[in-house]
Amino acid sequence: MKKPYVTMQVGDKEYKLKFSAAASVEAEKKLGKGLMASLQTVDSVTTQITMLWAAMQKYNHGINMEDAANIYDAYMDSETGGFEEFLEILVEVFTVSGFIKPDQVEEIKGTKSAKKSKA
Repeated sequence: MKKPYVTMQVGDKEYKLKFSAAASVEAEKKLGKGLMASLQTVDSVTTQITMLWAAMQKYNHGINMEDAANIYDAYMDSETGGFEEFLEILVEVFTVSGFIKPDQVEEIKGTKSAKKSKA
């Protein structure tokens, strides 16, 4: 059975993440391109926070971009936070939201890891 959402633990708070259609449209407007195309610029903090904001809209009502940025900062400051760990979460969100198939996950992770190591 397909998971309904991804959970992200930040401190003592747990967030449920999944892209809804409406939030996806808003994120695409903010990013100026589709969510899948935005994976090519996932090393951009703007892209990461916008994707996090969009993923939070379905289950975490009232979260705005500033809230998402603060949650992102708290996650990155945590012992478990970092680019690779955040990327893992985003890939899971894309999967539960139906943008990518589970068998595409390793390919996408490999591409993003290679891109990050070149930076």
